[in-house]
Amino acid sequence: MGSEDSTTGVAVESYTSVESPVPFPVSTQVQCGLDLGKLRDHSVLAVTSIEKFYLGLKMTGEKPSYLDSQGTYHPTEPILTQQFRTTFTLRHMEHFPLKTPYEFVAQRCGEIFDALAADMPGTAITLYIDYTGVGTAVLEIVQKELKGRPGISQHVPIRPITLTGGTAAYKPGATSCSKFALVSNMLARMGAHIPELQIPADLESLVATVEELRAYQEHLRQESGNASYDGKPGVHDDRVISLGLSLLPPIAEVRYSNRIW
Repeated sequence: MGSEDSTTGVAVESYTSVESPVPFPVSTQVQCGLDLGKLRDHSVLAVTSIEKFYLGLKMTGEKPSYLDSQGTYHPTEPILTQQFRTTFTLRHMEHFPLKTPYEFVAQRCGEIFDALAADMPGTAITLYIDYTGVGTAVLEIVQKELKGRPGISQHVPIRPITLTGGTAAYKPGATSCSKFALVSNMLARMGAHIPELQIPADLESLVATVEELRAYQEHLRQESGNASYDGKPGVHDDRVISLGLSLLPPIAEVRYSNRIW
């Protein structure tokens, strides 16, 4: 809708946001989280696709109208900023039986990555592994398996992560992350006004994953005054850890949430 400038009588345009008719992805990548267990805990692989959507332009300010030195009138101009939204979708979760050899887990990861490379050619794939307590030997098993896969035409970076206590955030390139930051980042994505994390309702592991999340309790450590996330005694957290690893931000630091599901 137009209006008239009271000082010049010139019709000026009232600008609003310009939305894209259909939001479309401008980039896609895949992040996988592998929580390794064997005797008491299960190994779990979570595969999450990360898509950045272009939403359109949003008016974030205005340049005021003015008269230049030649007496030419310049109307108000909008300041438009591109708007994006990133979504995380859990595409697959593989829950291995207890006592599954690490060689088989590595082989299965390779098969899944082969399928991803065939279905999503050119898409970057990154694997985050819970390195806590498994040692270098297990990491080398996974590295050797992926290196020998002919179907993976591109290099799959492996990011070993050691989970720690405390509340330290994960930073890109770091080799450690507190469990608090890992779980809190996941809850923040689930609890946003428009949830960024999507878990398909027909995913086989949906119910079990949500139950593990609900089993997490937030406690206040009286000794240090730091909040931490811990599972209830006797409850596995394998799905939670693998999903949290697949959601680690490759660019920005993790965000924190007080919301407990």
